[in-house]
Amino acid sequence: MKRLLFLGLLLIRLPAGAVEIGASRDAVLAELGEPSGTMQRDGTEILIFKTGTVTLQNGLVLRANLSQDYARQAEERAIKAKEIRAVKEAELEKQKLLYPEDHVIQIGCTYSKTENWDTLPESIRPTHGKYQYAVYIPQGYHESDTRYYPSIFLESPALWDSVKERVHKEK
Repeated sequence: MKRLLFLGLLLIRLPAGAVEIGASRDAVLAELGEPSGTMQRDGTEILIFKTGTVTLQNGLVLRANLSQDYARQAEERAIKAKEIRAVKEAELEKQKLLYPEDHVIQIGCTYSKTENWDTLPESIRPTHGKYQYAVYIPQGYHESDTRYYPSIFLESPALWDSVKERVHKEK
């Protein structure tokens, strides 16, 4: 029992930057000031500081990742994230111009028939060639996070007017 108590006290005294393992949340705040952010889940709280993070379990320090490089690394990550967002936003603007919402656009593809379709009946085997489709891009398509939309293939473009109202209502 004394060995466990001694090891427990030894762990409390291990330094982690300016914060000790086992220290209270109040002691961390007294040492480092108010955090710039926090995350909480199931009794675990992560305090975010300019010099790193401190993880608390039930209000006591479980681990600390504090260093002078943390602020520089966090800034580099923020710059990289901003660059990625800018690229995505530029691509989205191009997509909006190429594929306007609430419009039917024409797309095409070429099928080179590289697969072996011998197991299919002759009447339904795809043939090589160029194919064109009229595609309706729904309102809100570009802003949506989902990558999948229900599709309707109309055999006759004349049917579109009768379907368009239903598509708008049901999205």
